[in-house]
Amino acid sequence: AIRHMGKTIFVQLRDGYGAVQLYLRKDEMGEEPFAEFLHLFDMGDWVQASGSLFRTKTGEVSVRSTAVTMLSKSLNAPPDKFHGLQDIEIRYRQRYADLIANAEVRRVFEIRSKLVSAFREYLDGHGYLEVETPVLQPLYGGAAARPFTTHHNALDQTFYLRIADELYLKRLVVGGFERVYEISKDFRNEGVDRNHSPEFTMLEFYEAFADYRTMMERVQGLVRNAAKRIFGGQVFETQGQMIDLTGDWPRISRRDAILEKS
Repeated sequence: AIRHMGKTIFVQLRDGYGAVQLYLRKDEMGEEPFAEFLHLFDMGDWVQASGSLFRTKTGEVSVRSTAVTMLSKSLNAPPDKFHGLQDIEIRYRQRYADLIANAEVRRVFEIRSKLVSAFREYLDGHGYLEVETPVLQPLYGGAAARPFTTHHNALDQTFYLRIADELYLKRLVVGGFERVYEISKDFRNEGVDRNHSPEFTMLEFYEAFADYRTMMERVQGLVRNAAKRIFGGQVFETQGQMIDLTGDWPRISRRDAILEKS
């Protein structure tokens, strides 16, 4: 953001880690550099500022800038601070613009990265081996879905983008790896809406000598560890609701759940 107040300019300088306010005065910078800033600098530019730190009357940490240097010019300025980026279509098609304009969207990306790291941490800590299985498959399986097809020129053969990684993971268990998992890209050539993408990420893990009760414990541990890493504990607030993951989670059969709710 850039606010011009006559002989003073306030600038919000932001990078991937936070923001700081620049405080520019005409009498301190000099008339020519001050005018040059107004003429050349826009939102989205990459800049370097030098000066001394101080706090404003409202307590905001600011830099009393004596010089501002252009590092890289933004030829296509991002949306302004006050109106932001409102068009949902543009936000989804141009995610880079959405990330620049909406700080809360960057937070979602950061949480997702921490979530995947927390999953890996938990599974690695319980003796699981992370593996990679084929994306191009001569026969697709492991789920009921329509696949994408592609042609392998050297083999003159049709291949399929995987719809799940289940069958190859089970073969690894057969081969002697007792605990395996994969965080995989999967592809399903079906409908598209705001909750369903033809290209998506899925976690699958398999464990020998275990049953569905063991898997319940594993899922509970996965979620609790992720909450601890992201929110700092098992009780936290998100989207205006308090979530409490402590205590024993209820177990209920599908049949009993249907009877209870209908």
